[in-house]
Amino acid sequence: MAHHHAYLWAGPGRALFNDGPRRPLHPAFQATDLPPLERAHWLLKPAGRSAGTFPPEAAVRWFTARLAEYAQAVVGRCGPAPDPTTMLADLAAGEDVVGGWWLSGDRFLSLQLIACPHRLRPEISCPNGVGKGSAGRLPGH
Repeated sequence: MAHHHAYLWAGPGRALFNDGPRRPLHPAFQATDLPPLERAHWLLKPAGRSAGTFPPEAAVRWFTARLAEYAQAVVGRCGPAPDPTTMLADLAAGEDVVGGWWLSGDRFLSLQLIACPHRLRPEISCPNGVGKGSAGRLPGH
């Protein structure tokens, strides 16, 4: 069953430059809460890292609500917030929806809705164990 896993990360922006733990083969990958370099790799993280698992309509509500919670802290010039109608169409088509915003205090907000199964990484199974295979694992690892 197609669905999306929701992920939120808000932390010091400089932490994103430490890309080692953001790669799946790094020893700290499973333990770090940093966003992976590749979106689909969120699915390799423990299921508890996800803020929820949603069908498209609920995923749009989660994303817009989280962005609203941080809106007052967003700094600098930012593009417009994602349009809910476009988000819904993208999610219904099995696409990811992601966004990132700089926050006051040199912090960064990352909101990500990751399609599962993932069309670009079908070998990665669902971290919740939906479907076949070992949850949240790449074959051979």
